[in-house]
Amino acid sequence: MLVVQVLGHAAAVLTFTAVAMYGYLYRNNLRRNVTQSRYLYRLILATGIVFAGVHLFRLYTLAAPDAPPGFFSWIDVIAEYPSVIAQSVIIFYLLANKIIIERAGRPHKVLVIAAHPLELELAAGASLAKMNDAGFFLAGLVLSGGAAAEEEDRPGRSAKILGMDRMAYKRFPENAFQNHLDELSRVIRAEIEQVAPEIILTASCHDPNTDRQAVYAATLQAAAEHNAILSYESRSGGMDFCPTLFIDVAGYVAIKQSALQVPMDERFRPAAHPEQVQARLAFRGLQAKVPYAEGFEVVRLLSSSLADL
Repeated sequence: MLVVQVLGHAAAVLTFTAVAMYGYLYRNNLRRNVTQSRYLYRLILATGIVFAGVHLFRLYTLAAPDAPPGFFSWIDVIAEYPSVIAQSVIIFYLLANKIIIERAGRPHKVLVIAAHPLELELAAGASLAKMNDAGFFLAGLVLSGGAAAEEEDRPGRSAKILGMDRMAYKRFPENAFQNHLDELSRVIRAEIEQVAPEIILTASCHDPNTDRQAVYAATLQAAAEHNAILSYESRSGGMDFCPTLFIDVAGYVAIKQSALQVPMDERFRPAAHPEQVQARLAFRGLQAKVPYAEGFEVVRLLSSSLADL
């Protein structure tokens, strides 16, 4: 009987420790797939740590030679019933807050073209996360490495939270894209041939930033025969940006905010602040008559391209 108790508590220690470690290592998956995930994350960590400690202490009492028989039986009660309750709460929380979206019958391919790091996350992060849940294949093309060399890998980490399947990075000099329009067009055309997207998201012609204006022009040149091109709203979209297509992103606000919680250049911080992100989504949602939305200008769009959203 003692051997069975020792083995049982040892297995419980390992299990709850693994639960806590899994919750910590895969916390981004929780943010990506569960609304209000910070509460679930804390509950998983607390459950794993507390009950691993309880079972470890019970192991110690079993090994203690002078432990009176039955004196520590109350620990068994603590180890059993509250742990079952905590696990049940975790399961119910997951069921109540899991992000569920019907997957597309036929997966679409989407290519997002951005001039600078973090632009695709800022401009269309919530829509991309929703597309990922619907089964879309998502590819991103970032045409510059940013002002600082250490920024190079940061968009990759944030894009992963959104569910990007493929990312490509180029090294065009910032604030000089207009001097490389033909080369930009060749790079974009090569990426279009590689990905074969059905939908292209690119910068707006109304964007005041000259690099993004060049990206828009190069995209139209490279995708002259493409029938589904949308322009996203950048952090400096300008007064002339006028979206005519909206994607309902209720349930994806926290995911977009999480994708932007990475070290970044100071110029991105105001637009990436969680309150600013939510405010912009709420503003576009007000226009679309839903709680939250992201807006896009339609360059051209085949009617069936976004039917699954």
